[in-house]
Amino acid sequence: MRFLQKMFACLAALFVLTASCCAQADRNTLHLSSDGVEEFIRTNHIASVEQFLERLPDSYLSHYVLVFNSRSLQSSTFANPRVLMYGTTARLVMSFNGSPDETGYDALELFEFIDQTKSFQLEEIQFPAPGDQNAQVIFSEKNPQRCLRCHSANPHPLWDAPPLWPGSYGEVYHEKLSDSETGGLYAWLRAQPTHARYRHLKNTALYQDDATFYPSRHNVYVGAEIEAPNAQLSRLLTTLNNEKIMQQVMSSPGFSQFRYALLASLSSNCTALPTYFPQPWQRQLEIDHAGFAALDEIYLQRALNRKVQRKVADKSPPGVVSNDNSLRDFRYIAERALGIDTSEWSMALEKNAPDFTALDPIKLLLEKKLISRISAEDKNIMQEFYFRSYPENNRYCAYLEKQSRRALDGLELAQAMALPHGAAAPLTQNLGAAQIVQVCASCHTTGVAPRIEFNDPAALAARLNLPYSARGTLLNEILYRISSKAGARRMPPTINFSEPDLEELGSYFRDLSQPANPSKPDQ
Repeated sequence: MRFLQKMFACLAALFVLTASCCAQADRNTLHLSSDGVEEFIRTNHIASVEQFLERLPDSYLSHYVLVFNSRSLQSSTFANPRVLMYGTTARLVMSFNGSPDETGYDALELFEFIDQTKSFQLEEIQFPAPGDQNAQVIFSEKNPQRCLRCHSANPHPLWDAPPLWPGSYGEVYHEKLSDSETGGLYAWLRAQPTHARYRHLKNTALYQDDATFYPSRHNVYVGAEIEAPNAQLSRLLTTLNNEKIMQQVMSSPGFSQFRYALLASLSSNCTALPTYFPQPWQRQLEIDHAGFAALDEIYLQRALNRKVQRKVADKSPPGVVSNDNSLRDFRYIAERALGIDTSEWSMALEKNAPDFTALDPIKLLLEKKLISRISAEDKNIMQEFYFRSYPENNRYCAYLEKQSRRALDGLELAQAMALPHGAAAPLTQNLGAAQIVQVCASCHTTGVAPRIEFNDPAALAARLNLPYSARGTLLNEILYRISSKAGARRMPPTINFSEPDLEELGSYFRDLSQPANPSKPDQ
């Protein structure tokens, strides 16, 4: 009996010890979500970015991109790049930079995809400054305003479309690194093994191999081509951003009526978009669609020009983005029929930058999700879908046309779609100085950027002729920052200027600097 009692006592003690160890293991396990990161930092009393990196799994320490010219709240340089760690899925992206001289040095930024809502969520974790023993780690609210200034109220990823990622090592897809990139990367690789933060990163051999960014003919021939980190991140973020877009479209109240027209807009073999609407609508839609396309082309060229200006290598022409990669027809239906603002659908920092270029055809990616949803309700559509590649007698497009018109039969155009004033969209759109200055104020008077009183003309006028930077006065700095010469440092970051905008804004600041009564920009 005593033997049994001792045995049960030992088993009980072992159970308690095991449970305690498991609980400790659970507390020390990082769950890869923003909430999990926050809990991990609290539980393990982590007080710095360096301590956090020590505990990260290899999946994050091995998958990252290096940004030498950051447009985020975390600045960077060639030798001290911003690191975007994206793991194997990019559902949680975490970032830090490498020098106390750069802004955002004590912060860890998090960007998470929430699968339940198909949306993105931002958070900033501010660690105490080195040597400050009394300060606490500060966890921001979800989607803090300082982050939403660029990521928008409905947050989306900010990552340039291939084949060009200005400011990141490997700027041009499948091209050799520029001299500036090569020199900067070598400097980073020399410092990395002993750097307080970068030394925790693994898989640095990827950045030492020229074939990572410029695959040799042999590697391509034998199928040993390495996917550059920029391209890996693009594929992953494109997938997640597409989920966000399709959730927004498919949850719209008008989706059922316009689902077949949406599908037709994603097919390269289907005829002009207006033919998928009732015949009485078609002439007016042709006019309005032409206006939409003309304005869209203006925005697209501005975005491409500004993107090229941010490159550190030669300023090559912006290239061409096909209509397929602008999703023009798909967005037209979303805008006009579903009432969805698509100005921030792309992953560009600037609004109205309709470049959805992806490493896999973007229209096919969206079409796959849309046909999957519709086929669950329409059992006949897949029988026609297989004929979509036939250029003649296209049964699939004919089916979409028939079903789309049937879904809209009996509706009036004004009832079903919101056209600007019932006619065409304007062919040009300029913002004007008044609106742009308010954008400047939204960052420079709220703590997001260095304080400059853009919302107070009198206070701004008093400072414009005072020394400010290596370029001289504040006026000189502002005129430089709004010009194309500023490249990645051009301001405001979310606007692509028209030439009239640029001229009007420059004139406003020059006039304000003159010894006269300051006035607000013309309304």
